[in-house]
Amino acid sequence: SLVGCVLPSGCTAGTLGGGQVSASAGLYAHNALTYSDVGAISLRLTDTSFGAIDTADTPLANRTLTTTDLAVGRFVPDAYQLSLTRGGRLATGNLACMASGAANTFYGQGISWQTTPQITVTALNAAGNTVQLWAGSLMKLTGSAATPSMAASNAGSATLSSSFGAVSVSALGGGLARLESNALDRFLLELPTGTVQSSRTPGWSFALALSDTSEAVVAGNPTLSASLGSSAVTMPDGGSFHSGRVSLAAAYGDARAGVRTLVQLQRYTDAGWVTITEDQGCVTVAPQNLVVASPSGVFNTAAGLCAAPMSASVSTKGGRAWLSLPATPGGAVGRLRLQLAGPGIDIATDKSCNGNVVTAAQPLNLPWLMGGSAATGPANMATWGLPTRDPTLRREFWAGM
Repeated sequence: SLVGCVLPSGCTAGTLGGGQVSASAGLYAHNALTYSDVGAISLRLTDTSFGAIDTADTPLANRTLTTTDLAVGRFVPDAYQLSLTRGGRLATGNLACMASGAANTFYGQGISWQTTPQITVTALNAAGNTVQLWAGSLMKLTGSAATPSMAASNAGSATLSSSFGAVSVSALGGGLARLESNALDRFLLELPTGTVQSSRTPGWSFALALSDTSEAVVAGNPTLSASLGSSAVTMPDGGSFHSGRVSLAAAYGDARAGVRTLVQLQRYTDAGWVTITEDQGCVTVAPQNLVVASPSGVFNTAAGLCAAPMSASVSTKGGRAWLSLPATPGGAVGRLRLQLAGPGIDIATDKSCNGNVVTAAQPLNLPWLMGGSAATGPANMATWGLPTRDPTLRREFWAGM
């Protein structure tokens, strides 16, 4: 018989089942005894039949054999059941810098959760019922037992790589716990090096497997395994993925007026590269992001590399921005190689201008638009030249005879 709870202290015990037990060769054995909850309990064995021969002249209390109370356990769950409490939602890579309703993400640009998935764990006994006392110190599940995974469909040639942080676990009481994915989880759809593809809208799904060995250190206790099948993940703020790039146009101008070079933010389509007109400032180029090199003419002097420096940061609007470089001193001619600093530049040797002072170039932190983490960035030539003709208009008059 069940006397009461031992662990947790003060609890209301579950149900003991399995029927009576009989002796064989002086040994009582019962292999079908069941208990409906977790923790430890106190049992008592009572035998009223051993002294039955004295029923006529001996009170029942005097012919009943009773053991001392015996603590038994600890009992553990038999299985886990997982259910999705809150579905996951991904954050779009370029929501803040695109026109309303036109948010998107570039291949090679990592994204994370806007809303993390939550899973409820229900601890069950062998009969499939919830073990109500699975809480506090009896709830030994940790995040290390959880293995989340992510899948993407309709991604074309792009492959998905995922990085997961620790899954958090919180006890809810009454045989329940909550698992929650890490807000720092990162997901990356990346194309093979040197390839592009037209825009796609992938489908996303999340799954989680649980393998809890915390109770299996005791022989006979199970490894508690469960899994949550693929669950759809939404990306409502713009699920399209693009092959993207930043281009830099060649620049020609009058040395007395300065030159301008066009920066464009583009995506690849079946018709080729097109400007992303819905852009509202996704690319900002600061003077230190513009590498200057290969000087000639007025720039090819000891102090000439920064004779006509870019002086202010500019941001794209509608996929376009103009980098303005002023006139050269005295309108002297010259040429420079301009380059938007990609992540692969050599900051020890690549130079930019801080006003008229040569300084180390700093890369734009946009590898998904620069051709990858090792790319040096787009480059082109800028020429400060002479005007093609003098604008003076001469008029001559001939007197008639």
